[in-house]
Amino acid sequence: MASEHVGGEVGEPGQATAGQATPGQKTTARRLQPGQPAAIWGVVAVAWAVFLLPLFFGAVGFALGGYAWWRGERRGRWLMVAAVVAALVGLGISELPDWFVSN
Repeated sequence: MASEHVGGEVGEPGQATAGQATPGQKTTARRLQPGQPAAIWGVVAVAWAVFLLPLFFGAVGFALGGYAWWRGERRGRWLMVAAVVAALVGLGISELPDWFVSN
């Protein structure tokens, strides 16, 4: 009887399958590209801009998006747009009447 293998690929002995390194191969962790840390922190600032200090965190998100774009991260432009939208939404939420937003 031949044994059946369920799930995953089976290679020949000594041959690596997908996602595995061969014994002599070095594995390295991927590093963030230039501009990506600024973009990540910009997303955090934009998320805060909707709920807390929209002008401050919106400006921080916009600046971080501009810096990320300047460093070559193409998503920095979208982050700048999102920062403006989040600041406007945050200002709109702050202008809602108290009876609408409180218990």
